[in-house]
Amino acid sequence: AGFILFGDSQSIFFLGDDFTWLAWAKSTYLSDIPKFFIDATGFFYRPLSKLYFMAAYALFWFKPSGYHLVNVALHTSSAVLVYLLVRQTVNKTFVAIGSSLLFLVMAIHHENIFWISGISSLAGATSALASVYLYLRFLKNVRWVRLLSFSFSLLLMASSLLWYEGMLAMPLVIVVSAILFGKRKEAFSSGLFLLLVPLYWMLRSWANALAPAGNY
Repeated sequence: AGFILFGDSQSIFFLGDDFTWLAWAKSTYLSDIPKFFIDATGFFYRPLSKLYFMAAYALFWFKPSGYHLVNVALHTSSAVLVYLLVRQTVNKTFVAIGSSLLFLVMAIHHENIFWISGISSLAGATSALASVYLYLRFLKNVRWVRLLSFSFSLLLMASSLLWYEGMLAMPLVIVVSAILFGKRKEAFSSGLFLLLVPLYWMLRSWANALAPAGNY
């Protein structure tokens, strides 16, 4: 459904802040990759976004259709994850489908979909939603499957922060999930997700990143 709704985005050229990222990617080299994580040079602290644009520029160059295709794929993936999350918690298929479709078509997403610079929040949201889903699976799975679900959930939550600072609130969703759907001893596991917040903040401060200001 996402590709049907937003298929026309393939014909849109670059907009606004897209040119900032493209100009940056054009002047970046493989040897700069370690700096993405330790030196923001006064720019946003989004090392995974920088990795993406470096790779995407090599693949798509100045052809916008490839970038837009990735954005639509990520937004569609997030909508699928919304379905899975609602299905997991409410256990009503029609509610899950309705929630997913509502998320998919909400107008608030238009800039992130049509501007290639919106990749940060799209990828961050997909990672964070996948993290929450896997954590819910961790609460219900048994034995070694629990360990895998928890490990990947923690990894995805950490990566969501490296995509976009707007995901800082998502570890709280893990805590709420643990309280509502887990046992008392399992609730303590959510503390590791909360630890990601100060660790992330120390890392971005050390990297001299631009303070969060709600921009793209």
